[in-house]
Amino acid sequence: IAGMGTASSDTTYVCSYTWGSANIGTINGISGGNTMGLNYHSASGGVPDYLIFDDDGSESVNAQAKSDADVTDVGDANGSPIMHIKDIFVANQGYCITSANHTAGGFNSQYNNVIYMPWWAMAAGLRGKIADQMQEMAGGIFHDATQYLGGDIFLSPYGDTVEKRFSPDDNDGTYTAGTGSTLGRLRQLVAGCRESVFFLQDGWSSSNGTDALRDDIINRTGIIWRGCAGSPATYSDWDATTFSSFQADANGTLRNQPGDYNLLHSKIFIFDMDIVATGSPNTTAAALYYTGGNDESHIIIHDFRLARRFMTHYHKVMTDAGITNDPSSDQYDATAPNGATGLTVTPGKTSFTLSWTPSTSTDISRYYLFIDTAALTQNGIGDRVDDDGDGYYDEDPRGDYDGFSSGATAAAASAADDDADGSTDEDPWLPPEVQVKGKTSASGVISSYNVGDTLQAGVNYYFAVVAVDTQGNEGTIATAGPYKLLTGVMVTNTETLAATSAAIDADKILVQSVTLAGHSSTDTINAVKVGNTGSCVSSDVTQLELWADNGNGSWDAGDTRMAGLVWGGSTWDTSGLAYPVGLSGANFLITADFSATVSYGDTFQARLPVYAFDMALQDSGPSAILASARVVTIAPLTISGTAPIQATTQDSGSIARLYTAAGVNVDT
Repeated sequence: IAGMGTASSDTTYVCSYTWGSANIGTINGISGGNTMGLNYHSASGGVPDYLIFDDDGSESVNAQAKSDADVTDVGDANGSPIMHIKDIFVANQGYCITSANHTAGGFNSQYNNVIYMPWWAMAAGLRGKIADQMQEMAGGIFHDATQYLGGDIFLSPYGDTVEKRFSPDDNDGTYTAGTGSTLGRLRQLVAGCRESVFFLQDGWSSSNGTDALRDDIINRTGIIWRGCAGSPATYSDWDATTFSSFQADANGTLRNQPGDYNLLHSKIFIFDMDIVATGSPNTTAAALYYTGGNDESHIIIHDFRLARRFMTHYHKVMTDAGITNDPSSDQYDATAPNGATGLTVTPGKTSFTLSWTPSTSTDISRYYLFIDTAALTQNGIGDRVDDDGDGYYDEDPRGDYDGFSSGATAAAASAADDDADGSTDEDPWLPPEVQVKGKTSASGVISSYNVGDTLQAGVNYYFAVVAVDTQGNEGTIATAGPYKLLTGVMVTNTETLAATSAAIDADKILVQSVTLAGHSSTDTINAVKVGNTGSCVSSDVTQLELWADNGNGSWDAGDTRMAGLVWGGSTWDTSGLAYPVGLSGANFLITADFSATVSYGDTFQARLPVYAFDMALQDSGPSAILASARVVTIAPLTISGTAPIQATTQDSGSIARLYTAAGVNVDT
């Protein structure tokens, strides 16, 4: 986080309500050596850097003492309301929104949460809104109600909806369900829930609005709710009536983390395991709907993948050793459901269709579908287990999925050692590419990789499906692979030709077979021309080849390749063959290899034009024109068309007779 700003042109803002009493990583580095943070960045000069803090107590004194002369310190000395934002914003680099104060507890011992958004993942309007708020506070303006003219809702490059609100700027003083305030929007999301609400809350005070939100959750029918409070006995930010009301509800569960020093400091709502709402605000009137309240930063992201990560954090908190259960009706469940089974994958040209046997558990919410270029395991997708024994879990995304490495060197970045422990992917996780809702759902389509990247032809992909229950527990993984996208044609055919050709080269398709009757002992074929009456264009065909059959009528390993045919503008041609036919005649085969760009539904039908087989005969008779063509339809699994036929010639003066079957395209 502290290393985001490295260029002198990137103005950097670091905000926090309270600050650590020793070295501060985001100001002077964890070691105090100015190796990261504001001081490291400001040393390059050129643009102002800002330290923004609440200045009504002793917490900010150490922060100001740590920042160097090139950093502008800006404090809010209002007393109450407070400057409670903990954001980091680096122009042209990225943005962090977090529940954590910049202290050792905030970044280590407490339960907190952070979302990092690289610059390329932020819509222009979202960048503008955050920059506007940062510049406002850097100018010494706090607790005003100046709304950003660009609105509150933005789309990420991958299409996720992002709602960004600052308090009090985006609050109108009301708490009714709607978009008038942050609290009103939370109430609106509760009303729209169809399955679940999960929350982790450091503090929840009583007010008309926050009491209404509490009652909305308790009274919402048809859903489950589960939550955890951060309410230590010595210092509680929770209203006693709210706490007891949640625990008295027989349809929900409120656990408590009683650890001192705000051990549970997260501020999270997760709606239907699809939407995450988080940021700096506790659930208070001053934070969520007052027009003259605290400076707060809040974000709502509609992304089931992010929700899955937050559900992992939620389960970690709910199973902490120090947690206390809901004494009246604790219904929290961490039992994994039965897994989906029998995963099969059907490749297409631009996507893969996955099918499976649904879980036998009765409380299934959805199925997550995964794709990667390496084999998938339970551990590899994230298993909520500390696999490397370092005290953390699922902290090292597979490969460089997140595009962000903790390593400072090029070697570390290329290794994607995200947790900076010297090893790669030893406690990994992977986001699902697709989710399919419904207990009995049994199929889904994956058309991208690495969260929206285009699938590539010729690449081996591995797949997995995981059943997820209504409390976010995940079943045993079912896997399949590797599979590649279809390129051109896969063939099944009633003839033996396809079966034998697959053993030689599965990409080549037999499109023509010709039998020439013998005329004299010195007859030869000198040149061949082949056209196409189908819809394929010349660029769809990467190669046509002429083969001499070994006499069994099938294209197989015993056949001899005579030549490749080259596109000449109207036909594919080859010359200079001088291949003997002889008195006994000869069998010839023509195969085609299709490009990956050919479209389904396109056809190829070989056409033998006049003088297609240019033959040298013993006498001065005509060149023979002999053809046998089949229609090849480009499709995922089939070719359809006429069967190969046999044609013969009989010498009768200067007449060549062709014996063919109905439906075969022949030039005569």
